[in-house]
Amino acid sequence: PWVSLSQAMQYMELIPKELQPVAGTDGAFHRRRRLTRQLPLYDQDPAHCRGLAEGEQKLMEEFVKKYKAEALGVGEVALPGQGGSGKEEGKPQDKSIDPSKAPESPNGALESAPAAGHYRCETCKQAVPGDCPVVYADRAGYGRQWHPACFVCCRCAEPLVDLIYFWKSGAAWCGRHYCESLRPRCAGCDEV
Repeated sequence: PWVSLSQAMQYMELIPKELQPVAGTDGAFHRRRRLTRQLPLYDQDPAHCRGLAEGEQKLMEEFVKKYKAEALGVGEVALPGQGGSGKEEGKPQDKSIDPSKAPESPNGALESAPAAGHYRCETCKQAVPGDCPVVYADRAGYGRQWHPACFVCCRCAEPLVDLIYFWKSGAAWCGRHYCESLRPRCAGCDEV
């Protein structure tokens, strides 16, 4: 998604200082740690699983393919009322979108749009100013938005690293907890 430099800077300022992923900072270290915790390689690629039989490897490949098609998404940063515009690759967002027009959900159905200037964060329920960047999750529909610091896993409440989420039961999950909600995780090797 295309955002202006000023919007990108404002977005970063809305993330707690200690979590801002700037190279060489504690925030960058925390990002790498959250990335390996929230998105374990062995949850995404059967080649990283230890000791899978051939049949188990096929099942794991199907599991990964299914969750990528049905639940995986990457959040989009935009101003309130502008989520979902410019969805075509390389196309900048259309700044002339009418915020009072109902946005379309991923299935093409119209959603009810908040009254102009009356946007609320899905997590904290606080009002979102019209000039404040928010995060949209296309699988949730563009009628919902989150403050950058509020876009967290519904299970562990950790910020979703790189805005990568898994949508299930009306909520955003990190990869670890989404996979655990579908399959048991081994306490010894940590694999599902």
